[in-house]
Amino acid sequence: MGSHRAWFGGRLAGVDDAFAGAEDAVPDCDSEVVRRSAALVALHPDEATEAVVDAALALRKPFLVVPCCVFARLFPHRQLADGRQVNTLSDFLEFLKAKHPAIRQ
Repeated sequence: MGSHRAWFGGRLAGVDDAFAGAEDAVPDCDSEVVRRSAALVALHPDEATEAVVDAALALRKPFLVVPCCVFARLFPHRQLADGRQVNTLSDFLEFLKAKHPAIRQ
């Protein structure tokens, strides 16, 4: 069993990963690695949370995410069914669960 640390959905414009240092730069995720994975797990995935959920749904793979930060200013397009922007963690959980009826919290 292995694990991989990577960006899902590509590196977002404006994302700062300088804290890790050049020797620990986070690579883009290899789609073959994701395709062969039995499940996707993302604990405190920051900006990648939605991309991990989307990848798991597209590939029909089980997943577990532990969302943390909402990043409302980076993702102003995220809206709830009633049109409100996703601004809080509660909003974000509602937004993610709306992506598929089988998603549970």
